Amino acid sequence: MRQCAHQHRTYGRVSSAVVAARHAILALAGAGIAATASAGLGGDYVSLARDREVLHAGPERVVSTVAFDRHEFTTASGARVREYVSRNGAIFAVTWSGPTCPDLRTVLGEQYAEFVAAAKINRHNHHLLTISAPELAMVSRRLQRGFAGRAYLPALMPAGLAPTELE
Repeated sequence: MRQCAHQHRTYGRVSSAVVAARHAILALAGAGIAATASAGLGGDYVSLARDREVLHAGPERVVSTVAFDRHEFTTASGARVREYVSRNGAIFAVTWSGPTCPDLRTVLGEQYAEFVAAAKINRHNHHLLTISAPELAMVSRRLQRGFAGRAYLPALMPAGLAPTELE
């Protein structure tokens, strides 16, 4: 049961995304798979290859700028994922879009626990999730025919790059 979070959150109530996350964690635990994050947001260049492998992604395309590299790939389920890597090698942001949502446990990496904690606290609607915390900022939308979102680590964002510039 892989679902994107589609609730708006500002810290307060419980949501169906939490229920989905709990079900996913229980399913993983029941299958004997550790429920720890392995790569993703906050990771490094080594994490990029691991993420592509776990998500069964196709070929990677890299776009370089002065401040960062953007690694793009499409998962086997059709989600387009873009991981942003700073010049010091840290993945500071991840965006996604497509007919399906990528596995957020993989995409968010160590920040997945922060996402789950925030999801437990708030619920507003079933189409928008917003997290604004010092450690993690995230917006995830359920669209009419798919999903789109972005997550980033505010402390690692390159100077001069606005979150809205992340595709």
